Amino acid sequence: MPHDLLVLWDIDHTLVDTRGMGRELWAAAFHEATGVELREQASIEGLTEPVIPRETARLHGVRNSRELFERFAHALGAAHVRHAAELRVRGHALLGARQLLSPLAQRPEVRQTVVTGNIRTAAEVRLSRSTWSAN
Repeated sequence: MPHDLLVLWDIDHTLVDTRGMGRELWAAAFHEATGVELREQASIEGLTEPVIPRETARLHGVRNSRELFERFAHALGAAHVRHAAELRVRGHALLGARQLLSPLAQRPEVRQTVVTGNIRTAAEVRLSRSTWSAN
């Protein structure tokens, strides 16, 4: 049966709010990957990884490379896995997210998916039922 409607969801500020933890984990991963404390982050509006770390590295005088991004991505994913329980306590699913997702999932003509600029591991942690089940 063909699907008549495709619904694309973003994660951050559409489905979930990490209440500042996302930035904290990002800063820790940037420091781990570069050895430099995060003073400022490049604008994140409409940008994806690897663009944000590339532009943030530039702001800090750090030479960007594929290897740097891979170190950053690994550090960010690992930080999300390590702090999933804290995300459960501090963050929350946004009001109405569950109420929209569930009924749409029951409709055979609707296919839902996530489109995100997050690295895969961070996105998987943020979308995990266990991350938000307590909220």
